[in-house]
Amino acid sequence: MTARQDRREVRLGELIESMKNGLYKPSNAYADDGYACLRMYNIDDGKIVWRKIKRMRLSDAEFQDYRLDPGDLLVNRVNSRELVGKTAVIPSGLEPTVFESKNIRVRLKRNIANSRFVCYALLLKGQSHFDRNAQQVVGMASISQKQIADFRLLCPPLDEQHRIVAEIEERLSRLEAGVAALKRVQANLKRYRASVLSAAIL
Repeated sequence: MTARQDRREVRLGELIESMKNGLYKPSNAYADDGYACLRMYNIDDGKIVWRKIKRMRLSDAEFQDYRLDPGDLLVNRVNSRELVGKTAVIPSGLEPTVFESKNIRVRLKRNIANSRFVCYALLLKGQSHFDRNAQQVVGMASISQKQIADFRLLCPPLDEQHRIVAEIEERLSRLEAGVAALKRVQANLKRYRASVLSAAIL
């Protein structure tokens, strides 16, 4: 049996160890010396973006309940309809961090699921799934833990997931390098055009 034939369709719920909705705190709990808290604005294009970071004071027990570990998935549960369900993998190296109420933490069974593989599957097909299933209230859409669990994906063995992730990221790296090179060429062309115009006019 080939690796492709060995892929079976599963509910994402079969790969999940736990899910938890984020933390809500009143404005007086936010403070410069608190724990970093990721909001829906910190999820962009499958990555955590460290910007406009809010901080909140929490007890040790609250931090343990809502902490984000490397490899966790952070899924946006309340947003505009085209953005709800956007997902990112928590990277290594973050300071102690929690997540607010408009997000859901998805912790996978690491012995059967590669978090980046699942994230790429959600990036590929999650929007259409959540668009069909999200609830709409006053201009905002929301999704539930059940709707995340019901997302279906093709799931190969863990070794194959690792291989697929490595291949995707190698290709994305080449693409990003090509985009950077194109931007340099465009900048050079802009300068060349300016010099040609200058030479013609002066």
